[in-house]
Amino acid sequence: MSYSRVNPEKRRERQRKSLVASTIQLLVIILLSVGLSQVINAFILTSFHIPSESMNNTLEVNDRIMVNKLVPTVLALHRGDVVVFEDPSNWLPDSDKPNGEGYLVKRVIAIGGDTISCCDNEGRILVNGEPIDEPYIQPGDVPSEIEFDEKVPEGYVWVMGDNRDNSKDSRFQGDSESGKFVPLESIVGKAFAVMWPVNHWTFI
Repeated sequence: MSYSRVNPEKRRERQRKSLVASTIQLLVIILLSVGLSQVINAFILTSFHIPSESMNNTLEVNDRIMVNKLVPTVLALHRGDVVVFEDPSNWLPDSDKPNGEGYLVKRVIAIGGDTISCCDNEGRILVNGEPIDEPYIQPGDVPSEIEFDEKVPEGYVWVMGDNRDNSKDSRFQGDSESGKFVPLESIVGKAFAVMWPVNHWTFI
């Protein structure tokens, strides 16, 4: 019986080539993963930290939320959506904008073309003359203790926090008409899930 003999030098060469190929494959996977992550973060999904109580109990301080950046640029924005937006008219104090930029999270109550007012005889907010149901409001709060009657300009939205007693939202903003509304171009995206802490995991 005869046996084939493997040249040790050729074996080492094959092992070297195999190691090089595996290393290249790993680097390609890492680069693709990093690139895909950057694309997703830039155009599709991103995350934000909740710093205040203005959205209690829907969102709590230190929650980390996932945001769909395709809304409203690709997908439609709807009343009731929770959105993250760049501070449109200096709603935040400078102390909350260390880099000159600030972001807020609120709920869209009315969109461009809507008339929104407070309140009917039962204390409900009216959109286009119809009372709206707001089960997300923090227990114990009323829809609003401030009266208002506004026409939302096209290309803007009216937003409010779910913690109505502790939310500096559209009701309080600006002496000018536009200061009360958030331009669609300032909206980063729609919040759709709480990802952290683990015991707060939920869809919004």
